[in-house]
Amino acid sequence: MSKPKLKNTLGTAPSLRSAASICGISLRAVQAAKNAGCKAVGPSGRVNCDQLVTWLGDHPEALAIAGQALSRDEEIILKIRAERRLKEHLLGVKKEEFVSGRQVEQDVFDMIQAAKAVLLSGPASLAPQVVGSSIPEAELILRKWLHQALTQLHQDPLGRRTEKPLAGT
Repeated sequence: MSKPKLKNTLGTAPSLRSAASICGISLRAVQAAKNAGCKAVGPSGRVNCDQLVTWLGDHPEALAIAGQALSRDEEIILKIRAERRLKEHLLGVKKEEFVSGRQVEQDVFDMIQAAKAVLLSGPASLAPQVVGSSIPEAELILRKWLHQALTQLHQDPLGRRTEKPLAGT
């Protein structure tokens, strides 16, 4: 059984300096790769770190130009470190220590939907109670309803409980 190939284990860096930090190499080495025509460095300066590491592995002369040539022992150590970090990351994924971007997007969407449902239920249910009331009484009714609505959103921000939107008080 073959190992599944992982995509983007290092990710994209916003600058050459951050790419150097992520990849564990010098800024001079990243600049040498860029000057040698490495396609990992985009026109905006963003760097695909996975492509950069692969490219540097295929073009060790770029590291030599930057004074970063690695000995065989250093390469083995770096490979072991990378494999350990990858295993730690995969273990974290299995333990659900990370949240996917899609899950965050879905949770934010659910929060917005819950807030809309609660807040839009107010006018129809409160209008009959406020009509004919004095301003202080209307303010009290609205303030009490708003407090209840915010409490409900605080207790169930994603709107996943089966409670109905608040009715008037």
